[in-house]
Amino acid sequence: MATNDLPDTEIKRLVYAYEDPQITDELYRFGKMLLTEIDDRVKHIDSKAGTVLAWSTAILAFLFTQITSGRGALNLSLGSLISVLALLAVISAYSTLRTRQEWLWPSDRDWFEATAFGSADA
Repeated sequence: MATNDLPDTEIKRLVYAYEDPQITDELYRFGKMLLTEIDDRVKHIDSKAGTVLAWSTAILAFLFTQITSGRGALNLSLGSLISVLALLAVISAYSTLRTRQEWLWPSDRDWFEATAFGSADA
């Protein structure tokens, strides 16, 4: 995944600018909590999208193998509707998995506004 991080020298300058080490510790705890939460959400989204992709692909495969066994207009229309919905699910799940590759990991710029780094009290 791409990153949007500040350079190491800028991070060190900002982190060590605080006189109180508790502020630095709190920032590190907050950053760790943020990254853990984002990693959990990424895994959850990927898991759901993978499950939807697998089930909808299986439904499409089953429907295409049973095309000739259905008789009547009702079976044909119901099978067509289910096929369209399953195809939409495949497309949606696949695009969700592909889109995740372009997301940026959160960086130091995402945690606070730039003005918040000016003062420890801010």
